[in-house]
Amino acid sequence: MEFTELTVTPYTDGMACKGERKPHKCRARLAWSIRASALVAPGTADEKPSDAAVAA
Repeated sequence: MEFTELTVTPYTDGMACKGERKPHKCRARLAWSIRASALVAPGTADEKPSDAAVAA
């Protein structure tokens, strides 16, 4: 399987960040959001994905 039109977006995850402590010690991390427009059979990624592949 191959993914088409990948979009990778970085974001910070600050859920473990506790700002009330002195000195401030943050355990925030960099996380990634990865999205694809379609999942296709190997070797067919150059072709336009069918409507069925996009809807799935």
